[in-house]
Amino acid sequence: MFHLRLRFRIVGLFSGHILVLIGLLTCAVATSAQTLPIFDFTQPSGTQGWVAAHDICKLEPTTNGLALTICGSDPYLSGPARDYPSGQLLWLKLRLKSDQPGTAQVFYFAAQSGPTEANSIRFSVPGGDWAELRVPMPALSTQTRLRFDPPGTGGTCVLARISFELRPVLQQPAWPKPVLPVIASNAPSVTA
Repeated sequence: MFHLRLRFRIVGLFSGHILVLIGLLTCAVATSAQTLPIFDFTQPSGTQGWVAAHDICKLEPTTNGLALTICGSDPYLSGPARDYPSGQLLWLKLRLKSDQPGTAQVFYFAAQSGPTEANSIRFSVPGGDWAELRVPMPALSTQTRLRFDPPGTGGTCVLARISFELRPVLQQPAWPKPVLPVIASNAPSVTA
């Protein structure tokens, strides 16, 4: 009976420490996620600053997201400037639904300059159903703007969310340099 009580006390002690550790890790993750911009187009506040810049006939906020009615061969939408952590690689995460499959493109540029092909990423978008996409992005900086070019030349593309996640840089391990072993002259040997 004494052993059972002791075990429960030890388990209780460790579970308390584990809960504290989980709480600290959750706070650290939440803190880093809060520093990255999120555009939730299902909310009215998420659509502020986004404008139909070219070949988009209609830009309509809906409960599913920002509905883009495409009416030309080069549709794009421009967003407001946001601050990103300098020197940190990112994942761009998108949730969208496009009538037409194809290639989408996101440009990133300083607020005082314009978009260039060199400062953009391209990715495939399936057609007809909701897609959750995760695309590698380079490090951005403060006051960076985004331009979103949806796939296709017609139909509708609903953009529900654009968010970012830190992309860790994997460091190459520092392996020790191999050296030849020192073999004693009287070591046993095998000959055939």
